[in-house]
Amino acid sequence: MTILTRRLGIGLGILGLSISFINAGPKEDLKNNQWQIVGGSPELQELFNQNITLTFTDNIMSIQGGCNVQNGAYFTIFDRLIVREMASTMMACDSKLMRKDQLSAQFFDLSTSKYTINNTPEGLVLKITNPKRQVLDLKAIH
Repeated sequence: MTILTRRLGIGLGILGLSISFINAGPKEDLKNNQWQIVGGSPELQELFNQNITLTFTDNIMSIQGGCNVQNGAYFTIFDRLIVREMASTMMACDSKLMRKDQLSAQFFDLSTSKYTINNTPEGLVLKITNPKRQVLDLKAIH
């Protein structure tokens, strides 16, 4: 019984360390900043420098700056950003703004993307690469 208790304690300790590691670091940088799309893959260039921003709260990612506001549940595990179904307001707008909404929604559509956050002389930079190998580069603006 003592051996089982020790093994269980060690296992829980390892699990506790893993949980702490998963929730540390980059996710806090995600949540403590508003992110503006500034670059990325050429096929997404309509999104660059257009005041399109991403905001992350505890469990919700919001995209603003096209025509509509889009929200979706997300979570992170290590260097992965997992986005679940996105919902959107349904305002009719100029076709160029609607296209921005469409591109941003397609980029994150039920995807598990790789992300990195780097501290550069210009500030924090977030890079997201989706499963289609499309890239968005974002800079922290708050």
